[in-house]
Amino acid sequence: VKAAEEVAQGGREVRIRIHRKDEIGELARIVETMAERRASLLRETESQQNELRAILDHATDGIIVLNPAGRVVLMNGAARVIFYAPHDSTGRLFEEVNRNPRVQDFVNKVRELPGIQQIDVSFGGEQNTAIRLRGGRIPDLDGRDERILLVAIDISDLRRLERARIDFVANASHELKTPLSAILG
Repeated sequence: VKAAEEVAQGGREVRIRIHRKDEIGELARIVETMAERRASLLRETESQQNELRAILDHATDGIIVLNPAGRVVLMNGAARVIFYAPHDSTGRLFEEVNRNPRVQDFVNKVRELPGIQQIDVSFGGEQNTAIRLRGGRIPDLDGRDERILLVAIDISDLRRLERARIDFVANASHELKTPLSAILG
């Protein structure tokens, strides 16, 4: 009975030292097998969680998961950098973590509309950060409560390259107009 209670309360290393051959001995073997199987499943789950955490922490794109109430369930390091969020953002309302009204409107849009939504948002300041936000809903196993998955991609360098290309084309065409006008003249 004590061993079964320990398994029910989350005990991992349950050993029963009963070597009877009757129903009680059979029950003891079953409880011990359940405890071993449970411990094995817990180790496997922890290993998968550690692997997933490592993948998310090394991802260059920001990944955020919000619960139906709008609280942060998961935020990787890249998302903390992009949104200038504190390390203890988990459990806080996303509105507290990010105060940009366009991002909040986007989260509401993702909550209301089916499918994947996308928006480009620029944050002012010295760095002039530009991000592409993609978002969608993730239903739970029951299909009722839906979490929101946001992926933030920093496109600041892409925007700078685009501006450099436009400036180059404008400068090149301007510099070529003068000699061409002289030649045509």
